[in-house]
Amino acid sequence: MIKRTRRLLFVFLTNRDLPATNNGSERAIRPCVIFRKVTYCFRSGWGAELYADIRSGIETGRRRAIDALAAIRLTLAGKPLATPAPSRAPAASRNLSRPHKIDRSDAGLPPPHSTTADRG
Repeated sequence: MIKRTRRLLFVFLTNRDLPATNNGSERAIRPCVIFRKVTYCFRSGWGAELYADIRSGIETGRRRAIDALAAIRLTLAGKPLATPAPSRAPAASRNLSRPHKIDRSDAGLPPPHSTTADRG
């Protein structure tokens, strides 16, 4: 098996945009592990699957700079979560915690409320 995948083992050496560790993946599953520990596991199989599906959508949205509610709505609407435009910044310096602006109508979100300051 290693002979078939050997060329994939050190891709991070030739592609500097890829992290050399799995730290991002470990951080992504941390909320799930904490939830499982706090609630003493799931009481049903469907509950565990539902939680995993929701967390997967939220985490995919976070990694693509889409807020959680918009990611869930896009997923329920059957629309793929758009990949943000590639950044020229190195992967380590990208800020994935701030949501990326998306078309609110695509996510099924109402238009933002106007304030008195916006009216002029």
